[in-house]
Amino acid sequence: MAIAGNNLFAGSYNRIFQSTDDGLSWNTVAHGLGGMTINSLESYNNRLLVGTNGGSILISENNGKSWSEIIEGIPNTSINAFAVKNDSVFAGTGYGVFVKKWDSSFWLPIHSGLKSLSTSDIVIHEGNIYLSTTGGGVFLWDDTYKKWNEVNSGITDFDVTSLASDGDNLYAATKTSGIFKSSNYGNNWLPFNNGLTSLSIEDIAVGEGNIFLGSSDGDVFVSKDHGASWSSINNGLVTSQVYKVFVHESNLFAGTQNGIFYSSNSGENWSSINEGISNVITTEILVKDSILYAGTHEHGVWKRPLSDIITSIGNIEPDSPSTFALLQNYPNPFNPSTIIEYTIPNSVGDAKFASPTNVTLIIYDVLGREIETLVDEYKIPGNYKVKWNADEFSSGIYIYRLATNSGYHIANTMSLIK
Repeated sequence: MAIAGNNLFAGSYNRIFQSTDDGLSWNTVAHGLGGMTINSLESYNNRLLVGTNGGSILISENNGKSWSEIIEGIPNTSINAFAVKNDSVFAGTGYGVFVKKWDSSFWLPIHSGLKSLSTSDIVIHEGNIYLSTTGGGVFLWDDTYKKWNEVNSGITDFDVTSLASDGDNLYAATKTSGIFKSSNYGNNWLPFNNGLTSLSIEDIAVGEGNIFLGSSDGDVFVSKDHGASWSSINNGLVTSQVYKVFVHESNLFAGTQNGIFYSSNSGENWSSINEGISNVITTEILVKDSILYAGTHEHGVWKRPLSDIITSIGNIEPDSPSTFALLQNYPNPFNPSTIIEYTIPNSVGDAKFASPTNVTLIIYDVLGREIETLVDEYKIPGNYKVKWNADEFSSGIYIYRLATNSGYHIANTMSLIK
């Protein structure tokens, strides 16, 4: 699944469906792809990218009203992952990596340096592009020499299933050897498996200062010390395989062989939330505007309001806040990342915020140009925090502005020093 603008998109065996009403109704927006399975959906700046198992890539810039197929240069192979950096799109496929500019229709192969062309994931860490492969391990893109450099020093299992970044460290999950961690941009890796009882890892999620792992043996693990130690958190989790772990603020979800499970306490206890969904295999999870969406295997997309599941969302304090606030970021000055905290109150004057209200948190430069949107979604009253990584921006003064659809807004400044 992917979101572009106010629209939700879902992929099935050979179709793409669009919903403009949070999944209440669906319309087919692309089909006739020769029976090919749709493997990957990605959205960026209201553009939607679709990848299939047969080498087709489609792009829509108007929320699915029309599509253009951009396959020039792409072989007949699976499209496994997308990553976007600046004005370039990277596509990880079953036959290497391809790149194109947004304004170009032709994909260029960038395989130089790869020892395996079977890709599994792409992640951007501290402004650098990392690629995981099946059989070749991890590679780092060198934009100067236009080649991939192997960064496997210390990795003993080259079947890498996924990558993740917590802002400071890079993590690689493997098929049979657990987790490896690098604190120096992939130059060296160390195994971080203390406490893991399963070494076959499917997915990694980072949130609220914790790292969560889902395994092919049906286990979920948590580390609260950047991977130095792991604890099994399976109480109430009954499944044979975990495909997806997903963190939304202080809440944790798992997509499994037996449907969806939810934890409100970092996995100490799990509850099945499969009412109406029939325990189908759940492979994808996302949250949009306080609605939980689940992508399933051969059973489409399901939705459920978070308020049906979560009694406390978004780190709300016991006494609901009464002041509209945007705190000074910390650290400040900073390089390259900083934390911004803000509060949505129950009310300001005659305006009531008991129901979810649309909130935006946008970064501007000193000339007033919008450079990045950190938050654009519905929030209920509570205290929130968000991290901004400014690795790709130059030193200077930046403005961050919080606003609601009720007309209230507040702004602060911060200093990036490199």
